[in-house]
Amino acid sequence: MGTANVGAYLLGTIGVLVASVRIEAAQILKVGLGFSVVGMFLLATAKGLPQLAIGMLCAGAGGAAIFVPAPGILRSIVPLSKRGLAVGAVNGGIGLGMVLATLLSRWRGEENWRQVWFTLGCVSVVVLLATLVWLHPPSVVTGVRPRLAALRSAPRWQPYLAGYVLFGFGYIAFITYLPAALRDGAGFSPRHAANAFLALGLGVSVGGVALGRLSDIFGRRVGIAVGYGGASLCPVLALTYREPWAWLSALAFGMLFCGAVAAVAAHAADVLAPQDVSPGFAVVTIGFGLAQAIGPQLGGWLIDRTGGFAATYMAASATLALAAILALFLPRRAPN
Repeated sequence: MGTANVGAYLLGTIGVLVASVRIEAAQILKVGLGFSVVGMFLLATAKGLPQLAIGMLCAGAGGAAIFVPAPGILRSIVPLSKRGLAVGAVNGGIGLGMVLATLLSRWRGEENWRQVWFTLGCVSVVVLLATLVWLHPPSVVTGVRPRLAALRSAPRWQPYLAGYVLFGFGYIAFITYLPAALRDGAGFSPRHAANAFLALGLGVSVGGVALGRLSDIFGRRVGIAVGYGGASLCPVLALTYREPWAWLSALAFGMLFCGAVAAVAAHAADVLAPQDVSPGFAVVTIGFGLAQAIGPQLGGWLIDRTGGFAATYMAASATLALAAILALFLPRRAPN
């Protein structure tokens, strides 16, 4: 089911890349919200595996159609000096959803997961209606068709893309196995291990705003490098298998993860022409999505071969550190 969701996100990103040539970013986002609403209610009412798979596919594709166009929309309505803060605030919704889902999942009963999806589906309906009524950003149509090769117009796009791909592998390897590492490696109870996921969600809720604002003040290069580099320390901290370090590693990782993503998205909005933001950021997200898809497989293979989580977490740490080094090659300041 997780593979269906991640795979659909990757395919949805490719769809956004193609659609952005002809369709406004705000319209793509609204379609993505519609897919997400359908996916969540399909998951809440699923009677078997086929409906679960379809729900995961809808939710994954919808998520891509929401996230990828967002920087382009924010570029048209938020000044450069506050763009990182705005993107971080948008991304903070991911953390709020994680916190809400974790709290809802603690309801008693075997069907509590249905309540999680139903509640999030209701929230999404409200967001969709609000978006249809109020989200009408200025058109970014400039008489020039968006280019599928848009990313190559960005200065030093190679380390920008490569760093985000490495980040995709490192982050997914860390969060995928965090509960299992704490449960099996540290001997934490399932509920105790779940608290780390709650801490991760809390960190995501505030990290985008904090690090996004940092990138507004000191530049995207600093924000991205701090996010990647700080995140590289968290897997090592988690391997202590002790509190409060395990909980703090999850909290810090959530903050740094969301903050880095906010700075990466804001960078695309800064350096690309208005009509190129959505297709350009889609290309970067495709690379990120591929790494996100293979990360759990490679991490699991290392766990099977070594009989523990240390090799996977050290690989995640090294990958994130390399991503931070690549971030130092980005321009100091955006040209526009």
